[in-house]
Amino acid sequence: VRPAATSITHTSQGCENPAHCATLLPLTPPPERQTLSRPVWLLSMDSDAFHAPPTTTAALTAYFRQYGQSAAAIELVHFQGSDDIETWLQQWLAEGLPLAAAAIESGEQPVIGFSFYTWNAAEFLAAAEQLKAAMPGLLLIAGGPHVQQAEDYLGIDPIDVIFLGEAEVTFQEFLDCESKTGWASIDGLAYLEDGALVKTNERERCRELERFPSPLDVLELTDPDGKARYESIAYETSRGCPFKCAFCEWGTGAIGSKMYQWPLERIRRDWEAIIAAGIKDIWLADSNFGALKQDLDKAHILAELKDRTGLPQSFATSWSKKHSRQVQAIALLLHQKQLLPHYQLALQTLTPEALRLSNRQNMSSNEYEPIAKRMSEEGVPIAAELIWGLPGDTLPEFETNLDRLLATFPNINIFGYTLLPGTEFYERREEYRIEAIPVAGYGKAKGEYVV
Repeated sequence: VRPAATSITHTSQGCENPAHCATLLPLTPPPERQTLSRPVWLLSMDSDAFHAPPTTTAALTAYFRQYGQSAAAIELVHFQGSDDIETWLQQWLAEGLPLAAAAIESGEQPVIGFSFYTWNAAEFLAAAEQLKAAMPGLLLIAGGPHVQQAEDYLGIDPIDVIFLGEAEVTFQEFLDCESKTGWASIDGLAYLEDGALVKTNERERCRELERFPSPLDVLELTDPDGKARYESIAYETSRGCPFKCAFCEWGTGAIGSKMYQWPLERIRRDWEAIIAAGIKDIWLADSNFGALKQDLDKAHILAELKDRTGLPQSFATSWSKKHSRQVQAIALLLHQKQLLPHYQLALQTLTPEALRLSNRQNMSSNEYEPIAKRMSEEGVPIAAELIWGLPGDTLPEFETNLDRLLATFPNINIFGYTLLPGTEFYERREEYRIEAIPVAGYGKAKGEYVV
């Protein structure tokens, strides 16, 4: 039986009437709907500075709709900010709780899933507490970069299952699994069995990304009046990162691995749809844009779209750390089309010991001066990134690095180092005697600033 209809709930801050803050938008259902389906809610939330469609949970849903064999009614719940969560919780207690109770009575276990990132961990953990208290029979699942250290959550927080690594296939197999006895055969899961932590086999990353349907297949980018629901979108054209920076957790287990990419035809089709919806800004979720040969073709698609439609208005990405001639050519093209606010070199540190501990000592981007000089001569705005507080750095060396970079770069973005779960530095914090303070004032809520 094919899965049942998917719907999406949008919530937005500043709604004068809380009863109208959440709008349910039915999407096109697959065929062969089953009368009673397993209810599944997938929750996501924007960061403070970025309002975009929930492409992560939509990707899970699109994959399940294409390959799933069981019946599940999936609702995507996307919060613009933390203030929206309480409104939705009250609505769920009134409307979702009876639906979940009916599912349990019929033998189906309802599921609520959380897409965890640093910026929403505190709020989602609090929401999980309330949901579990309201209905202990709810199955609460979680995935995302912030919860890859499953032992920090299972048995401590009210999370039943954590998805480790790439989750599209895992999510489909999990929903298709008839009971907990089958979880052990699903790769990429962590859960408790008689109080003991169980981690199943590691989920192998997909090498043929064309198998994954587009998240846009299950998203409505425009409202009933045809206006864009979002100003920006985060979009993947590739997965993986060949580097192993000790402060980074890129793509839930994709660090230090080969990069794979979607076919150019899929990317072009999606970008056409994004622009047709009126979305102004495209932010790539790629780790090293420009490193792959096809990236130049992607840049030409963006340039052609801008010439033809005037959109996108801007483009942002994480550039290849090699800053090759191709990367510079892409940056120049996008600058000429007024798509690039600046070309940013993610140096992070120039201190030799900090580079060594961060696994970045052999990066070609450390030879930044000729790259910055050429881009500046071409009129491309340039900027450098520094991280304050990396292990191996000192205040005098940081000040020296800053002086050196100010001689070349008109703009420098300095970030306080946040110790993130799933990174090498997080795992070796005691060895390196890293001192940190919680960002949110308590526990593992939103990450920790290194002091």
